[in-house]
Amino acid sequence: MYAWSGTFGPYIWQGPRGIYHYHIWKLVLSDRADKRFMFYLLQQLTAAIKDEAHGLMLPHMTKQQMEAWPILLPPLAEQHRIVAMVEELMALCDELEAAQTDREARRDRLRATSLQNLVAPNGSKENARFFLRHSPRMITKPAHVGDVRHTILDLAVRGALVPQDPADGHGSKLLESIAVDRETTAPRRPVRFAAPEDPLPHIPSTWTWAAIDEVSACEANAITDGPFGANLKSAHYIGQAGFRVIRLENIGHGTFRAEFNTYIAQDHWERFPKHHVFEGDLVVAGLVDPSVRACEIPAGIGPALVKADCYRFHVHPGFASRFALHYLNSRTCQGLAAVHHHGMTLTRLGLGNFRRLPIPVPPLAEQHRIVAKVDELMAVCDDLERSLATEQTERARLLEALLHDALDDALPARELELLTAR
Repeated sequence: MYAWSGTFGPYIWQGPRGIYHYHIWKLVLSDRADKRFMFYLLQQLTAAIKDEAHGLMLPHMTKQQMEAWPILLPPLAEQHRIVAMVEELMALCDELEAAQTDREARRDRLRATSLQNLVAPNGSKENARFFLRHSPRMITKPAHVGDVRHTILDLAVRGALVPQDPADGHGSKLLESIAVDRETTAPRRPVRFAAPEDPLPHIPSTWTWAAIDEVSACEANAITDGPFGANLKSAHYIGQAGFRVIRLENIGHGTFRAEFNTYIAQDHWERFPKHHVFEGDLVVAGLVDPSVRACEIPAGIGPALVKADCYRFHVHPGFASRFALHYLNSRTCQGLAAVHHHGMTLTRLGLGNFRRLPIPVPPLAEQHRIVAKVDELMAVCDDLERSLATEQTERARLLEALLHDALDDALPARELELLTAR
């Protein structure tokens, strides 16, 4: 049987007698053709057959074209030998694939356990040495680097990435200075930190906990949502460059996604000064998918405002904005925020709950050291991702070249072209 429309490919019917759909051909073979040999041959030819198909929405192959398709047919005895060898090799491939799957699963478990041990409250230097010693075996794909990034952030926001210096003072003193500044420049009552029922993660003795709102800037709208409903809808968007609208699509995990461009006219932007956002501000996604994500507004964006469900977070100048950013994207923050998520179809972190989220407060000098170290390690992760991606690409190219060379000596040019067509 051969499916000739939509999903192409051969199969051998093993069931009882029945009827088949008109998008399937029944291939009646002569006594000069081995059924399984033809099955394997058609599998190899399917990509080329599909490339020659007609139709945009549902590609299909005509019966006339299919009947005229050239194939190489060895003597029957050789077909039998080829089938036996193919099935022997396929069985070996199945064994190798099962072994590789098991090896990957064990590697994933080892990597996950090692990263968990690194961020455990009683994590030791031996855990770090073990991870560094075995990381080349555990980190073999670009996707694995994401776990390393999360671990770096968790180590950073729990005080395990750089050493503490008693000369830096205490985080509580920093909070007091921010509170004094707020009282003298623009009095407003921030949401105060209230310890949750569950114990908070362990932090160094020179750190303290605060509510997000306590480390925001002094102005009344330092933390604000975008305009709701009819105040800002798609009908207000304009086709040319104007005043930027920061939407959920722009907010990545630590990265501003500049490729999503939406603009409004200047007069409409001026109607909502409360929601304006500027270079260096943090923006946080109020819709959680499935975790909190935040990024920094980069230079060159120009005048902009946040849309609904995007929170503008203007950090107090006495607090390191990028430390707050790293914290918001850490799994430590994700865990603390999860208790505030609500919504049946769309998971949301409300603005009020965002203001109340706990945030660790190290001394300012230590915050700057942490940010510098995180940036340094993230650059290493960038290089590692690029090298792994390049390695995979080069490996795929090498495999294709080897396959082409192996087939080149065995098959005529036309058959080789059909087999290696993409």
